[in-house]
Amino acid sequence: MKSKLVRVGVVATLVVSSAAWAVTQAPDYMWRRPAFYEPYVGRFASASGMVGVADLGSCYVVRTGDGFLVKAFAINGFYCGAASLSPDGRFLALSGAAYLGSLRIYVYEIADWTRVAVFTGSDYTGEAIFSPDGRYLLESSAGFYTPVYDVATWTLQRSLPGQAPSVSPDSRLVALASRTGSPSIHLFRLEDGSEVTPPSGYPHAGYHLLGNDWIALAANDEIRIETLTEPPQVIATLYAPQIFRLVISPDAQILAGVVDDGNGGRLLQLWETKGFSSLRIWTISPNNYAGVAFASNDSIVSSNSTSDDARVDLWRVSDGTLLLPLNTDKGIYTALVYSPDGSDVVGGFGPNGNILAWRASDGEYVQMIAGSGRLTELLEIGKRFDRPCAVTRHVEPKLILR
Repeated sequence: MKSKLVRVGVVATLVVSSAAWAVTQAPDYMWRRPAFYEPYVGRFASASGMVGVADLGSCYVVRTGDGFLVKAFAINGFYCGAASLSPDGRFLALSGAAYLGSLRIYVYEIADWTRVAVFTGSDYTGEAIFSPDGRYLLESSAGFYTPVYDVATWTLQRSLPGQAPSVSPDSRLVALASRTGSPSIHLFRLEDGSEVTPPSGYPHAGYHLLGNDWIALAANDEIRIETLTEPPQVIATLYAPQIFRLVISPDAQILAGVVDDGNGGRLLQLWETKGFSSLRIWTISPNNYAGVAFASNDSIVSSNSTSDDARVDLWRVSDGTLLLPLNTDKGIYTALVYSPDGSDVVGGFGPNGNILAWRASDGEYVQMIAGSGRLTELLEIGKRFDRPCAVTRHVEPKLILR
């Protein structure tokens, strides 16, 4: 006999029963893949076969091999703006704005999803950044300083002057954009915080990225590659119309940039880092909303959204082939929720607020409850999310399967 869904009032959050069961034992059906509204993949979002995705204040962890939704985070009073993974896949850092706009970073150990650290500040953060060797966590905030934490103890080691940190692939140096005096880029040793900027210095750039022995400075329609010597020498000048983001592969052999296609869309341009010759270029977004992160040396994840679609895609770097879309079509507005015994799964679909249920053992459709006024109201609030603290005012129907 099929299960029946019963509405029993309103609570502050959607009740998630047996989440651990859902992650470790649920069959891998198509409907176990996430559907996003405005997905964002940060520069450091992917490692060890996983990618972190932020979407309208919640964050998710998805397997890059098959798109399976591993974990979802919706924290009361916290708007998750970015998810970053440590290079070894051991830790996940969620960064964003807490209640009343203060900075907050939550760090979890992925093995059992235990929260191991919380950092709070007065300025909003973009992304938490793990150094490539996994020893440090850097806080990319809008403030005048960049805090550096020791991952082994989760203690503050030092605060370096500047923002927008870029750590070299060998984890020796970090490049920071100064907010005091004349805008410029400064280099520091990550180990002890000593400054090692060449006396001639580097001018401010729209985007900067640090290699092991070079720095990329993007401004206007070009990327200038300069040495770290005194005086800095220009190695290469790369044409890149309206550069929007720079990332580097884990082995530091490929530089990737998100550039304008001339029609309002975004292209992914790749260069090799020995002579900085162009490798290939392809379209990743039909509009100006795009994010990318290397998943491995030969795969890269991109995110984009339009009014009709929202995509998180896995691409092969060697030839630009789309390997796998990591999410389903746009439309799932609430997380999938399992019954206590794991026999059924439910979710809210579409702007009408319809609630659907499937049998977990084989994905067979079970039942639908027609649109809920309260759920529809919640979805409209979610779409217009203009204040991080709005999450504390959300109400959702409590669902019981029996």
